[in-house]
Amino acid sequence: MPFVFRKTTKIFTLVLTVLMVTIGVLSCSKLLRGLNQNVSLVAHSDIFDYFEALYEYGFAGPPGYVIFNNVDYSS
Repeated sequence: MPFVFRKTTKIFTLVLTVLMVTIGVLSCSKLLRGLNQNVSLVAHSDIFDYFEALYEYGFAGPPGYVIFNNVDYSS
């Protein structure tokens, strides 16, 4: 009887396959998502510096805006 068709070889192959699939599924949860934005930007541009500051100091939430209504720019 060839080595491949032995019962111990079949069991070993099945256990090894289940083990490799389990390790692969568990490893998928540890993958990092996304790409660092600075990879695709021009170095030392304004947006590059903005993302560098975000990376260095941490994410502080969404940006805030101040809106002025009825401003007289002529004076």
